[in-house]
Amino acid sequence: LGIVTCMRFEAGILTEALAAAGRPVGVTVVCAGPGYKAARRAAETLLEQGHDALLSFGIAGGLVEGLRPGTLLLADQV
Repeated sequence: LGIVTCMRFEAGILTEALAAAGRPVGVTVVCAGPGYKAARRAAETLLEQGHDALLSFGIAGGLVEGLRPGTLLLADQV
């Protein structure tokens, strides 16, 4: 599993959680920086490294009023 974040803070959240889970083998977290081009480069690199699944992780949804902490947001289109 390759995980792409935009902000270092987001990558830190995942890194800490993975460490607490015993550092699962085959999971890589990459902080791409802002912009879709950076995210695409990071995703392509993860795929080239052999990851066969990708996840985009971010906390921007936390900026939406009324959402409770821990709410999972899933896009219905890209």
